[in-house]
Amino acid sequence: MALRTVNEALHAVPITDGTSTIFFEIDCSHQTEDEDRRLCLHPEYAHLSKILVEGLGLGKDGFAPGQLAAIYSALNGSDLLLSLPPGSGKSAIFQTLGLHQKSRSGITIVLVPLVSLLKDQLVKLGDRGIIASGTWFGRHLGLKDTTTAMLEGDIFPTFFYLTPESFFGTEFQATFRCLHTRGHIARIVIDEAQTILEWKSFKKDYSKFRNLKQQHEDLQIIAISGSMSPFKAKEIAMFLGISGCKFITKNPDRRNLIYSIMSKTGNGLPDEIIDFLKMAQSSKLPGIIYSRTPSRCNQIAAILKQEEIDAVMYHGGDDAPIDKDDSHRKWQNNEVQIMVATIAFGLGIDKHDVRFVIHADLPKSMSHYIQETGRAGRDNKSALCILLYRYSDATHSYNLAKSSRPPMPDKELYSEVIPDSLELLRMCENHPLQCRREHILDHYRIDSEGGSCGSCDVCLTSKENTHIYLPVKVKHLINFILDVFFKNREESFLNVNKLTDLVIKNLGVDDKDLKATFDLSKRACATFGITCKLFYSASFCSLMVEKTIIHLILECVLEEKYDRERCHFYLQINEKISKETFTELLEDATINLRMERKWKQPQAEQFESESTMSS
Repeated sequence: MALRTVNEALHAVPITDGTSTIFFEIDCSHQTEDEDRRLCLHPEYAHLSKILVEGLGLGKDGFAPGQLAAIYSALNGSDLLLSLPPGSGKSAIFQTLGLHQKSRSGITIVLVPLVSLLKDQLVKLGDRGIIASGTWFGRHLGLKDTTTAMLEGDIFPTFFYLTPESFFGTEFQATFRCLHTRGHIARIVIDEAQTILEWKSFKKDYSKFRNLKQQHEDLQIIAISGSMSPFKAKEIAMFLGISGCKFITKNPDRRNLIYSIMSKTGNGLPDEIIDFLKMAQSSKLPGIIYSRTPSRCNQIAAILKQEEIDAVMYHGGDDAPIDKDDSHRKWQNNEVQIMVATIAFGLGIDKHDVRFVIHADLPKSMSHYIQETGRAGRDNKSALCILLYRYSDATHSYNLAKSSRPPMPDKELYSEVIPDSLELLRMCENHPLQCRREHILDHYRIDSEGGSCGSCDVCLTSKENTHIYLPVKVKHLINFILDVFFKNREESFLNVNKLTDLVIKNLGVDDKDLKATFDLSKRACATFGITCKLFYSASFCSLMVEKTIIHLILECVLEEKYDRERCHFYLQINEKISKETFTELLEDATINLRMERKWKQPQAEQFESESTMSS
């Protein structure tokens, strides 16, 4: 019996807001052999397979999980939200549909956030002999000439690529309405759909999309992302006006990625990272170093140059303009192994042999972190993902949000930016103490299988481990910190650094409870063989105090607030926390101090295996 709908092969779960269905979720993480067999019964399966292999030069091993579920749903007329990990073949889904004559005749319009990504897609389609066109600011053939050619011609491109600002511009909207009226538009694809809500300029553009969908109800919408949680998918479905769509998803966990997190003390790069990059350069292992701003990119590139490490840059800063296309070409062709870039470079990069991704600063959110680390190991071989952080990185994110033009509204700051940073900080501080993958899967509301993953810095065996986490009870220290806070909060606006300094200044040598807390911690360090000088100096007290203050922020006892007049952030007590909650927190208050050992640098041959580095 032929398969007609994907619902016959895979279970679609309706997700509602209590009154209406937002979308039908289809999880393709664990497709069974029976489900695979039933998906192959679709009457168009043979034709679709031919398109994938002969038309696109892909899929010699067949369709990847999630691809057929998405394609069949689209053939049945559904709008789609796709959240599939990097390397899942997301572009192949809409490209197969575009080349499928029986799906919908007409142009597949593809909206991409970056011109570099747009150009890359056009080159690849052109190499396959597929008719594709596009336009962008600065192109010799302008938008007016391109759209006029489509309106007056009899042969239309199968795919037409634009940036969101070009699509929503007055000039192209007139062309779009005309083409749609004539039946020449098949669908609109939104690539890197997570940027709809994350990038302020795109959010303004896409706010017009709901009206567009209401005016053209038959217009099929396919929104694609590699890092969209179910919560974000709900927001995007409602924002775009495509409620009732199919949400195709797959477990984002990629076991070939080795996650490691290291604290940093300054703006430089740790010696261990410099040594690793020198090894990567000599062994020709390509990788990316991400930073938050163009100026930080320039700073890191200067450090690498001083260490005689070759690197190219990719950012949009005006202080030192760079040839981004040339940088991309050199890195893509392995002429240079290391790319130093802002987050814009993380979108749509199709290079399968990226062996490492290093974040020199705390990323903007867990979604950004997953998207950017997803550039690594797309060939299924081992790849290393290192995150360098300190708490002030989060404060820097808040300042960037408030210094944008126009400034971010307070409501958005407190409901999105700060919670996003705190989610990442919980993973960095290991609060609670658990596998890095568990933190990532928590973001997607996915239960982990438990146990050791064997391929993150928390779970690696003692032989491979570069650190341990030492649990320290800090009940008495919390009481002392809060006492200092209340005594000094009227004098000046306190941030983490100021409060840490005040607490250290006021520490009493005769305070038996506090002395016992520090002494126990030092003895525990010695028990574990930690003999670093740090733990026998005043720096140890400072470290514990700062970590305990951060603990209070992560537990929402203290919270960051923005002062408009002084244009800076300060700490205040969260008045919403109940006395009962605080008492319970105080009794069990534990911080996980990370005891650094010498980092065991991975060797070049460890990246050649399709197993993880812990094997």
